[in-house]
Amino acid sequence: MLLDKRKEVLRLYREILRTTRMFPHRNEQGQVWSAVLQKNARMEIEQNRYETDGETISKRILFGWK
Repeated sequence: MLLDKRKEVLRLYREILRTTRMFPHRNEQGQVWSAVLQKNARMEIEQNRYETDGETISKRILFGWK
């Protein structure tokens, strides 16, 4: 079951990375938005890397798709 969730998380992460490509402009600090969004997505994934509760993982995946 956790293996299925892992695949779903990776699928969501890849979709987020693809979507961030639509933001080539820069923010007020001069950073490219796509890079900022990609960095934030990576941080979220890393913060939850060791989560083992299936219900919590499912909720976070669902929240990510919204």
